[in-house]
Amino acid sequence: MIKTLFKILLVILFVIVSILFFNRKINNHNWGSYTPIILDRDEDVVKALDTLGKLGFNGIIYEDGISIGINNYIDLEERGLKDISSLLDKNDYRNTPYISNLNSLFRTKDDNKPIMYVKLDRTNIFSIYNIYKAFEQNAIPYKVGDPLFMRVVLNYLSFILLLLLFGFGCRTRVIISILSGVIAYLYMDASSLYKYSVFFIGYFLIIMIVESISFSNRYIKRNNIGIIRVLLGTILFILPSFFPIFIDLSNTLYTPIPLEETGFGYENLENSFDESTPNISNYFTHYAYQKSFLYGDKYLFPTYGNSVTIDEFKREDYYLSRNEKVVFTYDDDYLSEFLSYCDTTALGRFYKDYGRPFKLELNSLLSLYTNSKEYTYVGILAICMFFSSFFFKKGRDKKLKY
Repeated sequence: MIKTLFKILLVILFVIVSILFFNRKINNHNWGSYTPIILDRDEDVVKALDTLGKLGFNGIIYEDGISIGINNYIDLEERGLKDISSLLDKNDYRNTPYISNLNSLFRTKDDNKPIMYVKLDRTNIFSIYNIYKAFEQNAIPYKVGDPLFMRVVLNYLSFILLLLLFGFGCRTRVIISILSGVIAYLYMDASSLYKYSVFFIGYFLIIMIVESISFSNRYIKRNNIGIIRVLLGTILFILPSFFPIFIDLSNTLYTPIPLEETGFGYENLENSFDESTPNISNYFTHYAYQKSFLYGDKYLFPTYGNSVTIDEFKREDYYLSRNEKVVFTYDDDYLSEFLSYCDTTALGRFYKDYGRPFKLELNSLLSLYTNSKEYTYVGILAICMFFSSFFFKKGRDKKLKY
């Protein structure tokens, strides 16, 4: 009874951890439905856009394809980022910190490579494969700037552990190992494929050797010593951690760090406000400033309940009386107006897709790959597998005779 209950709990744990690998809200550094793609050269951007368009991807955000609202002394006018750089000099009051920092969202930190964000279902491996195949045919070098790769591989490894736990045969385990290898292949650049192929063949051979030993050694089967199972599980865990050797993970880019709050409100927008990074809070501040700078307002995050006013003068007999006229107030209606405005711009839709305010953090692809939280999940799985190898006996082992 206890063994059965323990087995059920382990299955539940495996399922939960597998789901966590793909949960966008639990896993940080994801851009909602968007996946960043890092290109090698600026001239590849046009080819990449044409290729992605032919594949049917429409939600693409890139540096030259965005517009920003600038006050034209009457109302906001959408201007491209390059147009703004020639329109506004550094002393122009309309030039905000948001505009100054916006290009960092579309460039890697160290080598200034272009980044575009493609809206796709990140759990759909066929989308990744179609992009890989099309970019390879058109000679477009690229990297996927997203830790999805790690989650996909670990997710398959968690299923390998399930197979180990319930004693499935070598053939099934090897097939799933091959699947994880094929998925890893999609994230390799062409220059690394030879090294990776040699590595994966070695990985495959080790699994075969260990499995052949575990099937042929009657003493291990008869006494149910879990050494081979633990050894195999350890190999399956350790070897995939060397995959980054074959991928260039040196690029550094901004990734979002979500707040605990959900939705967009004044309080959580203010908590995520950072003048030096182009997030949605800074975007809201830029929008409010462009609307109000003619009235003498400063570039500060709008305080809820504050009003923007102008003086009105009225002649009464022989003197003038001055009254303050409220132009607009920073309230819920104003925020709703801004969120509606976001629906009309590519950047606004990009920010809103994330679903909540966020701060931005510089991360290398290597640090995203080796996220400590995900290795904690792997550790939990490894420990559970280790204990299961001692607690669970297979029925066929009991029938073995000396």
